[in-house]
Amino acid sequence: MVRYEHADDCAQEAANVLCQTMTREGITPDRFLKQVALDPNFRKEGSILAFLGDKPVGYALTVCRHVPVEGQIIDGSKGYLWLLGVLPEARGRGIGAELLQRAEQYLRDQGKEVCLASSYSPGYFQPGVDVDAYAGGLEFLKKRGYQEVYRPIACQASLWDSEPPDWVWEAKTKAESEGVTFTRDGRFGLSKLLEFAHKEFGPDWAAFVRRSMLSQLGGDRSTGLSIAWQDGRVLGFGHFEGERFGPIGVAASERGRGLGQILMWDILAQQKEAGFRTSWFLWSDDRTLEKLYQYAGYKVARRFALLKKELV
Repeated sequence: MVRYEHADDCAQEAANVLCQTMTREGITPDRFLKQVALDPNFRKEGSILAFLGDKPVGYALTVCRHVPVEGQIIDGSKGYLWLLGVLPEARGRGIGAELLQRAEQYLRDQGKEVCLASSYSPGYFQPGVDVDAYAGGLEFLKKRGYQEVYRPIACQASLWDSEPPDWVWEAKTKAESEGVTFTRDGRFGLSKLLEFAHKEFGPDWAAFVRRSMLSQLGGDRSTGLSIAWQDGRVLGFGHFEGERFGPIGVAASERGRGLGQILMWDILAQQKEAGFRTSWFLWSDDRTLEKLYQYAGYKVARRFALLKKELV
């Protein structure tokens, strides 16, 4: 007998299912609590466990945004399929289809018209379905009405095998001669940095800055910033948290000066100084890889399919 229950205090059970189904994401009970259960948009009605007898064998999680990021992202008609997995020994019983149906119904009950898999920001584990690791899951969703929007990539680089080329140092010298300064301390001019992140890239980028500063002020040096300034204005910034690189961005009006490369290499230097061996990021595209990241030795590690389904 299969039964389905709304799951509130379910970190251990859900993580046990997910670590055997979404095997590349490293979802532990503590990580589930931190990233999912403590998310302000988590609701037990969208969190569903399937049991075969007394054993949890499947889990699905959908969310919609009740609490906007930085007070701005509302998402309107969109909701998110965040997590979905069924243990191998329990497949073929319709459990995955039932979990998905119940999860989507939660979004409909919230008035949502579109379900995205699974770009929920800022708490996503991955920007979509890994097309290689979860090929079966990708086919499962496509058969149930999900369509590909595009394919983001995740990349990784060794921090020990790369050094900035001479032209990066030359670009930095030129920028400094033109009045640009580069700093790592976001405490000074923090309001301008947050305003810049909001204006140029959106509130989810400002959330990264805020989180990084809270960590640094608490004495955590495993996260950091690199900021370009000129005449009291922020021109661009980069961010890292542990081995995770990004986000990084330069104002549209300041591109073409090499500032992105300068900021990128400074972030990589900070990661190396913190003792990390690799640097990785979850979300980019082939064009940006060719234009920016490949110079630091980044290579494609994973490809994802970002999917959507009309719920009406």
